[in-house]
Amino acid sequence: MSKYLIIILLIVGCSREKKIITNNISIVDFSSHARSEDGFEGFDINNEVRIAFYKDYILYRTSLTSTVDTNRNNEAHIYLNEPVGKKVHSYFVIKNGDQKGIVYGSTIRNRIIDVNIFLRDHGLNFDGSSFFKMQLNREPDTIIRDLKSKEIVMDKYAVKNKQHGQPDSVYRYYNKDLSGLQCSFNKPLDKKMNSKMWKISLIFVKSHNSGAKDALRSQNEAYWKFDKTSLSKSEIKELMGIFNIFIKERSKIDLRN
Repeated sequence: MSKYLIIILLIVGCSREKKIITNNISIVDFSSHARSEDGFEGFDINNEVRIAFYKDYILYRTSLTSTVDTNRNNEAHIYLNEPVGKKVHSYFVIKNGDQKGIVYGSTIRNRIIDVNIFLRDHGLNFDGSSFFKMQLNREPDTIIRDLKSKEIVMDKYAVKNKQHGQPDSVYRYYNKDLSGLQCSFNKPLDKKMNSKMWKISLIFVKSHNSGAKDALRSQNEAYWKFDKTSLSKSEIKELMGIFNIFIKERSKIDLRN
């Protein structure tokens, strides 16, 4: 898998205090995965972000795995599959239209950062990634439809004239029931399909010279996906508490520019 893909993977006011109604929050879980095989041993690279929406506010909960050397993982929210350490979270909250947001977390000091920088560094700048537009300039090679609704649920593109670092095939998965999700990998495509592309998968096929007549072949998958989820009352209460803190702080700080 190319280093470029790995980078992409590491690579989306109220002045008075008031009570927030928990029924008005919606949650989407974003996750992505790739595997690096540079060097002698491969390792997995995973990214998990929980996205919460409340009115005009968005909260991103990112994950990191702490190790004995705490400086090593300072501000690193993309974590390797290591056997030691425990997962902890930080939270980035913004209001739609603002240029900056505030980070909250037990492992870092509260600070203000640029929205576009945060989205880029956490693999959430979907509009800026070419992977979500690959092969869309032609018809798919394979289409699978739901037997009852006849809606397209998956299409496949075999990559022609493949360049170095590109996948061998691209799979896109659709679910019309998820059309209400506020997240999107490709808004024009969602509109065209009258559905929601909830997952995109890139398949990389690698040949291994075994000395035999037929070379051994293996494949790795890189993917990005959304999952709609529900939370317990205690989890919602935790997120609402962070929203409340942000709303009060934002009334004292100009985050618009």
